[in-house]
Amino acid sequence: MKNILLINGHEFYEFAKGQYNQTLFKVHEDILSKQFNITKTIIEDGYDIAEEQEKFKRADIIVFQFPVYWFGMPAALKKYIDVVYAYGVFFGMGNESSQAGEQPKYGFSNGLMPGKKYMLSITTNAPNEVFNDEDGFFEGKDLEGFLFNVHKTHQFCGMTPLKSFAADNVIKNPQPEAHSKDLEVHLKSTIVTPFAKPRQAAKL
Repeated sequence: MKNILLINGHEFYEFAKGQYNQTLFKVHEDILSKQFNITKTIIEDGYDIAEEQEKFKRADIIVFQFPVYWFGMPAALKKYIDVVYAYGVFFGMGNESSQAGEQPKYGFSNGLMPGKKYMLSITTNAPNEVFNDEDGFFEGKDLEGFLFNVHKTHQFCGMTPLKSFAADNVIKNPQPEAHSKDLEVHLKSTIVTPFAKPRQAAKL
């Protein structure tokens, strides 16, 4: 049975108290715990750096749930990555896999977490139609392009992305029940079906 690390990266503000992210975080836990070993980190509850690094080493898949603040991660999640993703644990200088005399290509040989998958699940007040719109505010970027910096951070560490999920328009038009159902479908198609160990048929 594969190991999944669930990370809740919400950071409390009076206008963003975290109920939406907590609702979706619970969906992750409810769906994935049926087929996988689950470990959780809730960043606002505090964490030990060495313990978090061990969680990553044990995990096969890491799932992040966080709100988008100013088109990026909350500061608390960024701080978590700054201190947990340490040199010598998550990344090296890029010479580790190079042949003698070969110049390593920046960013492609630094990762010390190869083989691990990760999935990003976000809440955002941006409406769905702003993505993939050449004349829109995000200049034609899709969801993955919008999350470019987060993806590059994990690629640098050798991890491989799974399809991201977004609950959109959550302040102007909150639909927690619909988004929860959408997330359940997404998790089943993106993680459960590809990675859960098939159940063996009962012997007669």
